[in-house]
Amino acid sequence: MKVAFVCNMNNHPSSMVRQLREKGIDAHLLLLNNEDTHFHPSFDMFDLSYQRYTHRLAWGDHTRFTGVSPATVRRDLAPYRFIFASGAVPAFMHRAGMVVDMFVPYGSDLAELPFFTPSAPRRGALMSPFVFPAAQRAGIREARFLGGSYTPQFEKLFARLGCKGRRIALPLAPIHAGTFNPESLPGYYGKSAWYHEFLRIRHAHDVIVFHHARHIWRVPYSPFSQKGNDRLIRGFAKFSAEHPELRTALVVLEYGPDVEASRALVAELGIKSRVFWFPLMARKEVLVGISLADIVCGEYGLSWNFCGTIIEGIALGKPLLHYRDDSMYPKEDLFPIMPGRSTDEIAAILGDYARRPEHYKKVGADARRWFQSRILDASMDRITQLIETGE
Repeated sequence: MKVAFVCNMNNHPSSMVRQLREKGIDAHLLLLNNEDTHFHPSFDMFDLSYQRYTHRLAWGDHTRFTGVSPATVRRDLAPYRFIFASGAVPAFMHRAGMVVDMFVPYGSDLAELPFFTPSAPRRGALMSPFVFPAAQRAGIREARFLGGSYTPQFEKLFARLGCKGRRIALPLAPIHAGTFNPESLPGYYGKSAWYHEFLRIRHAHDVIVFHHARHIWRVPYSPFSQKGNDRLIRGFAKFSAEHPELRTALVVLEYGPDVEASRALVAELGIKSRVFWFPLMARKEVLVGISLADIVCGEYGLSWNFCGTIIEGIALGKPLLHYRDDSMYPKEDLFPIMPGRSTDEIAAILGDYARRPEHYKKVGADARRWFQSRILDASMDRITQLIETGE
C-alpha cells in the first residue's frame, strides 16, 4: 500500500517517510509548488536517497487555488491509499472530492488559512482569496484523523471548525532517529558545510547558547508567531555581565523579520563580540551546530510544549532553555527543561547552569529519553498501526 505525506513543512514529513520506509512501508513525499527552499528533503539528510521517493506537485499554493483543476489533484493523489496532509492540501483535496486521511497542522494552516484574509488575486486564479478559506475549513473538518501534538491553541481551533475526525494527539516522528542522535551525528561532521565554524566557536568558549528560532519579537504577524527573542538576548547579556570569568557565546540565525532589530539590540547591549550570526541553513547543519553547543533555546513569547526548535534540542540531549506553562499540557507530555521567560529568569537559570553544568546535562539526557519513548517510538508505532489497520 502506497502512503503519501503531502507538504514538507519543517522537514517533519520527510523524516517520517524515511523511517516508515525503513519499516517496509511504501511511503512517499510529495512537495508542493510553494515549499520553502530550506524545507527541501536534501536539507535534512547527508545523501541523495530522497530522490527515490520524493515527487514535486504543480499545485499547493493557496493564492492560485482556483487555477488548479480538481482532476489534476485526483490524478496526482490517486496512487496513494493513505494521505497525510498539511498546509493548503485539505482545501485542494476537498475541491477534488477527496478526504484527507490525517491532517497534521503546523500552525498557520490551521490558525490562518481557513479564515479569510485579503490578498492580491493571481492571474488565472482571481477568485482564490474568496473561495479558498471555505474549502480549507471544509477539508480540515472532513479529515478522518487529526494529528499533531496536543496544544490548547490547536484544540480550540479544531473545535471552532467543527472537526469530525478522531483526534490522535501525537506528532509525526519529526527527526530521523538513526542520523540525528549524539552517537551517530559526529560521523557526518565531514559532510557538513558549517562544522568547522561551529567547532571554532566551541574551542573558544566555555558556555555556548544556541538559538535558531525565527526573530519575531516586535509585532507578531500571525497569532502563533511571537518568539520573545529580545528577552533571551537581554537575559544572555545580563548573564554574561554577571559572569565575566566565563567565555560566553550566543549563536543565532539570520532568520525572521526582526533580524535587524535583534542586531541593533545586540549592539545596544554591548555584546556583539559574544553573538555569532549564521545564515539561514539546512536543518542538518543546525543539528551539527546544536551538537557542539551547551544549551538550546526555544521560545519566550507563547507557551509551547512541542515545536521545531524544541525537537532539535532534546533529540540531541541538550538542556532546553524555554518558556512553558505546564498547566496547559497533560502530565505525560511534559519533559524536563530549563524554565525561563523574563530577562531576569533567563539570566538566573543561565547562571545556575554555570554553577551546576552536570545537573543540566542530566536534564538534557532525561529529555532525550522522553523524546525517544514518547515521540519517536510511540509516534512510529501509532502511525504504522493507523496505516496498516485504518484505525
